[in-house]
Amino acid sequence: MESAHTVTEQIQILRSPERCPSVVKLSGMKLTDEIAEQIADILTINKQITSLWLDNNLIRDKGAKALGDALKSNTIMQYLNISSNQITFEGARYIFNGVKVNRSLRVLEFANNNLASDDPNQKELFVAFQFNKTITSINLSDDKLGTPSLIGIFEGIAHNREPSLQHLDVSGNLIGNAVSEYLRKGSICSCSDS
Repeated sequence: MESAHTVTEQIQILRSPERCPSVVKLSGMKLTDEIAEQIADILTINKQITSLWLDNNLIRDKGAKALGDALKSNTIMQYLNISSNQITFEGARYIFNGVKVNRSLRVLEFANNNLASDDPNQKELFVAFQFNKTITSINLSDDKLGTPSLIGIFEGIAHNREPSLQHLDVSGNLIGNAVSEYLRKGSICSCSDS
């Protein structure tokens, strides 16, 4: 579904099982947390949406919480793009808690958000990588991730007993010496120093 309709019309279409498409593109529509919450409610019952583009919008942590909660129960969505929103470290926590238990998502585009954090437990955010067994590609480029977060990602991947991840993009983040050591060991990563 391309975004030729107004946001209200789009939501009505998504609520209608007979009209709802499997691919939903709502990029650059200035969607807010309130709209993200409505979409999340739809995702908990909708059995048709397999791909959802919510990139380049105004979604913040409240909307990310709703989407993360929806990921916990959604069993059909395979592609989610929430890049270039206004999601912080706190909102990312909700998304990755959903990813941790989700069993259908294959691709997560989460680039260009603001995940910079002074939280001493920031590497725990990425424990999802230890448990998820279905995601094959994740884009976390330009998210302002620091060394603790990046190490958390790599440690989560390393401890996954049934890894499915084939591509991880963390380019454009703050890659320090400790992260470079992980990369020297051979990686599925697309990385560069920023």
